[in-house]
Amino acid sequence: MRKTIIALAGALLLAGLMSSGQGHPSVSHAAESGRMGAIAEPGLSTDGATLNQRISDWIGRLAEHEEFAAWKQAEYQVYPLGPGMHGWLVLLTKGAEDVGYLVVSATETGEPILSEYGTGSQSLFSMNTLYSSLVQHELIPSSVLPEQFEQWDRISIDRYYIHPMLAVWKVGISGEPNRYVDAKTGQILTIGDDEWRAQLSKFQNDPTAGIAGSVRQPQPSVSAAEAFDPYYRIVWITHEPLDVSNPKQLLDWFADNVKMTYVSEWYDEAYLVPVALTGYQIWDGITTYVGFDQEGNRYVPFETLSRYGSFYEN
Repeated sequence: MRKTIIALAGALLLAGLMSSGQGHPSVSHAAESGRMGAIAEPGLSTDGATLNQRISDWIGRLAEHEEFAAWKQAEYQVYPLGPGMHGWLVLLTKGAEDVGYLVVSATETGEPILSEYGTGSQSLFSMNTLYSSLVQHELIPSSVLPEQFEQWDRISIDRYYIHPMLAVWKVGISGEPNRYVDAKTGQILTIGDDEWRAQLSKFQNDPTAGIAGSVRQPQPSVSAAEAFDPYYRIVWITHEPLDVSNPKQLLDWFADNVKMTYVSEWYDEAYLVPVALTGYQIWDGITTYVGFDQEGNRYVPFETLSRYGSFYEN
């Protein structure tokens, strides 16, 4: 199958996410308040109050550092990822602007775990990015306004988060085949239900990496490289990947000012997704989250990235 390179551009709009239309309500509250309704679901060993406290702790500890300073006094909403994903999207907003997000998953034992987090005004699973993409591709009429989008009776929307590089909206529109949309960039993927089901079957039960405890302490994030265009030098097509077996190797290359590109392949190599590595953040001196640029900084555990892609010297 001919390889297609996903464009990394998406619509940049400043507003909050809406409910996914799955019949699962979101939960809204202030980051400092610690108040939230029950959000636990089957497979999670932690009750809603404890999960809320865990989320608040993670946000508070990150907000102590400069890159996440906008998270102070921010409000956040919790949205289910599913169906059957046993995870949540936590969207932080300040005023009318998105300022970041977290993804919380459940381990095999039901322990909540911080699967990834990020900054910027175009969050993962931004309903506004999805809306803009569907209007641009004339899949919904522009007469359906953003504030009416969620309630439009001809559309159904589900969030799916298999792993950080395979997060999509599944969009059903009356009279149309299902569409699959990249959850960060808004790219309409040229796949159908069969390809999606194959990916879901292949990866859905993979283990989840990340920190689990609420008492974890992040060190300040390290900006090790300026964001760059990974398409400027496509060494990730012409060269072999780096032999990387542990995060210390990446940190050593960062220290030597080596520019690196991370590439993930989806759908039997039909899509390649290259992103520029920009830095890292270490929690408790143990767990390394690697930062990369994709419409804002995203931080994902090294173990997750190494499982689903390769690193290249740029």
